[in-house]
Amino acid sequence: GPTTGDLVKMLYKNLGGNYRALELFAQLIARTPDAAVPLLLWLEKAYRSSQLEEGRIPARAGTGLIFPHLFKALDEGQRRLLRLLSGYRIPVRLEALTAQLPDQARQNGFAQRYGAMLEALFQLSLVDIYIDSDSERPFYHVSSLIRELLQRSLPAGGEGFSHLRAGEYHQARHGQPDASLSELKEAFYHFGETDQVEPFCRTGEILSDYYYDRAIYQVSFYFAWAIYQRLGKHTPTPIWLRIGEILGIFRKYGDALTIYKSLLAHFQSRQDPRMIARVLNFIGDIFRRMEVYDTALMYLEESLKISRQLGRDPGEADTLRNMGQLYLARGNHQSALSFSETALQLIADSDPAGRRRMLIAISDIRLLREEYDDAARCRAEGVKICRELGDRRGECLDLSAIAAIYREVGDEKQALRYWQATLRVGREIGDKYLVNDVLKSIIAVMGRHLAAPRRREYLEESLRVAREIGDRETESVVLNRIAEMLMNLQQFPEAQRLLLESLIISEAWHYGHVKSDVLYNLGVIMREQGDRSAALRYLGESLRFGRENGRPATAARALHQMALIVYALGDLDRA
Repeated sequence: GPTTGDLVKMLYKNLGGNYRALELFAQLIARTPDAAVPLLLWLEKAYRSSQLEEGRIPARAGTGLIFPHLFKALDEGQRRLLRLLSGYRIPVRLEALTAQLPDQARQNGFAQRYGAMLEALFQLSLVDIYIDSDSERPFYHVSSLIRELLQRSLPAGGEGFSHLRAGEYHQARHGQPDASLSELKEAFYHFGETDQVEPFCRTGEILSDYYYDRAIYQVSFYFAWAIYQRLGKHTPTPIWLRIGEILGIFRKYGDALTIYKSLLAHFQSRQDPRMIARVLNFIGDIFRRMEVYDTALMYLEESLKISRQLGRDPGEADTLRNMGQLYLARGNHQSALSFSETALQLIADSDPAGRRRMLIAISDIRLLREEYDDAARCRAEGVKICRELGDRRGECLDLSAIAAIYREVGDEKQALRYWQATLRVGREIGDKYLVNDVLKSIIAVMGRHLAAPRRREYLEESLRVAREIGDRETESVVLNRIAEMLMNLQQFPEAQRLLLESLIISEAWHYGHVKSDVLYNLGVIMREQGDRSAALRYLGESLRFGRENGRPATAARALHQMALIVYALGDLDRA
């Protein structure tokens, strides 16, 4: 029969794609355990049936009474328009379709008919129309079922569909304020279906850089590798270097060295000293990551020697930075700082992003030396650079780093101010993952510095964002924190509801450290409500999970509460 994973996938899909629906399902089973086996047997039967029917639906739709008559009822222009729209994988504006028209057809005003034709196709349920809430402009899309039916007679897009024009449409859309990164990904896909190498490489490199800058290395590697798979030995050098860098990050050191040594031989044969120095620097950094420090230093010193012979070589600063990292790894903080500050002096004002990266490295070294004021000043200069560049995400990261420094020295009030500033920028740029992280930091320090209503607002926002991005651990933690606030207000029934919700999540995802805190709070509520037996049971479980998950403070609190209960019961020795 199906595995547990199969059933979970089916439930996830059929219960609205929401894991909270699974939790509700689990609660229903818990309340009526006798119904569990018959229900799961029925689900197994439904699963088998759905697997059998999955491939038959398009065939039945295509041979039934409705679709053949529906397609026959369309005129040739409508059929062609439907096939053109099916060539796009995401909803598109009318311009995407008019871009597919020959110039003569556009001049003859044929595009003006498209709006009415699309509306007619929408009425026949062959096309979906979405209205953008901001611009109030329509987007058009062909569902996967209709696309599959069309593909049975003609490939998606049909005769005359231009992947080049489709790529150019998505590329142009990416530059508009209301567009998402999906537009650039679609441009990459369509350019990949053409023989046009230049736009394919350019788009792929932009996407690879975007994800690399955000430390999403797996996706960055995907786009870089796709370019290599298409171009082979003609792959641009920046893509080769990016692939090597990410392989190094993934600790695929042998593969990274193979690429770098191949590049080194190539540039040595061309007698290109600038690129030789750069590749030597990368090789040295790989050996540093491998902790083969003497070999790393040999390559880095050779790179530095060539760069200095060239004069004003921007690669010199990169090599000095890596030498600083090498000495840092060896525990020589003074040499690490010296090399890093020399590198900073070499980075031209025309490379503000490079200066910021170097400032971050220096700040990290000064933190290790417990030079907190200097570390914060480096990050503050980074904030200034980010504002000049319009790099809002970088600004957030530097502001958050300053906040962390203040927290390290015990100034929670100043840390809170910087995290609040970070949160404002994070909200403005709509980076939910960053907002989620910042809210967790705010919640950690806000206890003694904000009034209860303001603390509740941050907790509610954190809960909402965590649910939106699927951060179940934070969701579980925040539910527990809100419940604690309600407990202080003597609102025990609502607090208990939130705690049980948190407990379901922490059990399902094995968050033992959260579970110990939740069980403790449930024990306190049971004690307040006079159910001493249930209180001891919850507190005993909290004690066990606290010990197993490195939560001695929770374990100690649980023991204290248990002592109070057994003391009240008259068992003084046990108390």
